[in-house]
Amino acid sequence: MPEVTPSMEPKESTNLLEAHSSNIALTIFTANVDVRVDKKMTEELQRSTKKNPPSRLRYELIYVSPTVVKRRFEIGSYICSDGERRV
Repeated sequence: MPEVTPSMEPKESTNLLEAHSSNIALTIFTANVDVRVDKKMTEELQRSTKKNPPSRLRYELIYVSPTVVKRRFEIGSYICSDGERRV
């Protein structure tokens, strides 16, 4: 039987029924893009995809903020993990 080291000792029991809440800040970026590629790139895209390159496309990005927001007792006021106060 292997020797039990402190890192192998069982941790405190966790209450799996305990409710937690948190806030996540999402920022959504959208751009309509006009696509222009040179002749060599057009030929390569046609060769590899068997399609013409698009002339327009819509680019969308969703950014998830790493800042954890903690609710304060004051209504509408938040204090973030970076210490900055936001309304």
